[in-house]
Amino acid sequence: MNKNKVNNLLKDLSLAGKIVAISSITLLIIFAISFPIGIYYFGFAGLLSLLDVPYTRISLLWFVLIFSFLSIFLDLVANALISVCTQNNLKKFPSWLVRMVIYSTFTWLSINAADNLIKSIMIPLKIELVAAFFDFILEDVTKDKKSKVKRLID
Repeated sequence: MNKNKVNNLLKDLSLAGKIVAISSITLLIIFAISFPIGIYYFGFAGLLSLLDVPYTRISLLWFVLIFSFLSIFLDLVANALISVCTQNNLKKFPSWLVRMVIYSTFTWLSINAADNLIKSIMIPLKIELVAAFFDFILEDVTKDKKSKVKRLID
């Protein structure tokens, strides 16, 4: 479809149609943002409940929002560092070990920074490290199949 046809379709919509289209797109964007945050919220709620770490709902929400914001940027840095280190590894260490150390370290930095900013949640260091390693395991298991085949060759 070329650009003129799309413009004509949007111009041909009535006011109610435009409101429905904009509302649908807005709801889709809100859902796309809130779904991963909700997964982290309930994941951390379950982990903290299992490990008897006291928290309130609002402090956990702030913790997850801060963690999500920090992890977006730190994941970019971690992925760049992982690609550089695995290319220049020269087979000294297995590539999965390099990925595990770098990814878990940056995830731990996100968890620790969010924990330090939210004073009402006190997560022990061991639990932070376990959560970071568990996040690496989940990330590694849910990767694309093609990249897993590539990793086996490494």
